[in-house]
Amino acid sequence: PPGVSLTVPAAGALDVVPNNAPTIIIEFTEPVNQAAVQGSFTIGPTGMGGQFGWPSATRMQYTTTTPLNGATLYTVNFTVTDLAGNSTPGSFTFTTDDDPPTLTLTVITSGGAMTLDSNLTFNFSEPMRRQTVIDAFSYTDGTNTWDINDGTATFTPNTAYPQTFVFDPTTNFTASRNYTITMTNSAVDVGGLPLPSSFNATIATTDS
Repeated sequence: PPGVSLTVPAAGALDVVPNNAPTIIIEFTEPVNQAAVQGSFTIGPTGMGGQFGWPSATRMQYTTTTPLNGATLYTVNFTVTDLAGNSTPGSFTFTTDDDPPTLTLTVITSGGAMTLDSNLTFNFSEPMRRQTVIDAFSYTDGTNTWDINDGTATFTPNTAYPQTFVFDPTTNFTASRNYTITMTNSAVDVGGLPLPSSFNATIATTDS
């Protein structure tokens, strides 16, 4: 009977990293009825839209249109039907990464204080959902509060799921003042996992 020789992710895999367009791969032991296999294919816990591809007569790939969720057990079900009409049910599971993202903030300093023309550079440990980073960012001097609209934001890579965020304020920082830089834990990674807690860093500026 027809069978499966390989799956990606591997059956039973743990800590699978969600990404922008994850691809599920199934390698069959013989050429199969592609339409029948596609018609039987599901991925859950909830259905995910995607696109089928067949690099060869024995290899099917399914690229999802949305990222996988983090800390989630996924089940892939399908029926392997060969060209003679013989069928074998197939199924495998994998679990996505449950590690939350972390970040580091880098600024330009002089004598241990932040320079007035410094950028704010956030480096995340994994790709993030861009809009959540935008919404989570702000900084204040205790009197005024600024956000993404008060400067130029650069994301790397420049996609919906960047890993680095650089903010260049329109107006330089004021001398001899303390600023608190915030990234709340509404910022989530590509798999939907939030920062473990809101990030706050209070930094003093140089005196000139």
